[in-house]
Amino acid sequence: MEYSDFFLKGLILNLILLFVYFLLFIKLKKTIYRIHRNYFNVSFENFEKLNYLVIGIYKVLIIVFYLVPFLILEV
Repeated sequence: MEYSDFFLKGLILNLILLFVYFLLFIKLKKTIYRIHRNYFNVSFENFEKLNYLVIGIYKVLIIVFYLVPFLILEV
């Protein structure tokens, strides 16, 4: 297996995980909040902001650690 295949498979897997988490967050936002409300003292608005922040950071990390190395190896 070549390194570019490794980065491509990792990129695809992480994009699928990101998409699934995003869909679950959109559909089950209130349920997820109720579960976490018991453990953390955070308002619903801040909970939404934190989740979108985590989604954004994860997206940037996918780009940096999978997409960029894949493109460098392929070009």
